[in-house]
Amino acid sequence: MNTLEPRYRIPSRQHFSQMVMPKLYQEQKLLFGSDITEHKLIVDVTTRWNSSLDMLERYLDLQPAVAAALLSPEVRHNTHEIDTLDNLDIRDPEDIMKLLKPLKTVTTVLSDEQNPTVSLIVPLKHTIEQSMLPVEEDSTTVSMMKKAIFNNL
Repeated sequence: MNTLEPRYRIPSRQHFSQMVMPKLYQEQKLLFGSDITEHKLIVDVTTRWNSSLDMLERYLDLQPAVAAALLSPEVRHNTHEIDTLDNLDIRDPEDIMKLLKPLKTVTTVLSDEQNPTVSLIVPLKHTIEQSMLPVEEDSTTVSMMKKAIFNNL
């Protein structure tokens, strides 16, 4: 064996997905009931403004099933590089969702209007600015995101 070759073969993303998705569906049925609709995780798309919020919402909805699937022996047996989830993996998405919801609301309001008028811009901008003000409870991640969003306004 060449000393530069890795000791373990890390599965490709597609192979890993094919391996984990059936387990994720199985865990959803066990945790949420057999009559639920199976959901995939959503991946955000840079060209879709609200896809990051959609991704976080789905992750939090499925978080118990995701954790159970990643901890299952079937998944762990086939790979050696799975990190476990911790409290920050839940708290950060919850906080970021709260941060992104006003942006989705503004996007939805402007998208729903047949003929958006300038009179909507000022109140909607004010809504965003108010939601981006620092709060003592903000995590470092949320503080940095608020600052970046506010500066880009």
